[in-house]
Amino acid sequence: MFSDAVQNLGVTTAITHGSTVTYTRSTANGGGAAGLVAVIGQSSVGVENYNDGQSMTVNQVDFIFDAPISVGVMEGITLVYHEIEPKRGDKIAFNGDVYGVLPSVDKKCWRWSDNYHNKIRVHTKQVSE
Repeated sequence: MFSDAVQNLGVTTAITHGSTVTYTRSTANGGGAAGLVAVIGQSSVGVENYNDGQSMTVNQVDFIFDAPISVGVMEGITLVYHEIEPKRGDKIAFNGDVYGVLPSVDKKCWRWSDNYHNKIRVHTKQVSE
């Protein structure tokens, strides 16, 4: 019952705060693309510069999607959708800007955004305007 309430809250958040983005799978990762609804977030990551011991904070743009993420790939003349795990090299286009999927400090490009594995939080950095 509680998990149903959490899932309904996620649906409401996507409807009220979601934006349409284009997720493009890099050709090195198999190719494909899809228009998806994502809630845009941000993470601040502390990074230590090992040369002089200084640390800095890097801001990442995170895109939160319903799980699983599926992208369409042309197989002959048929568009087939495949579930994917976000990987380095994938791109997300949003509001005219392009964001590259990159691993966070934990070396992962994504993490679950809830305890029920209904939402995926993808870590990115803006790569072009």
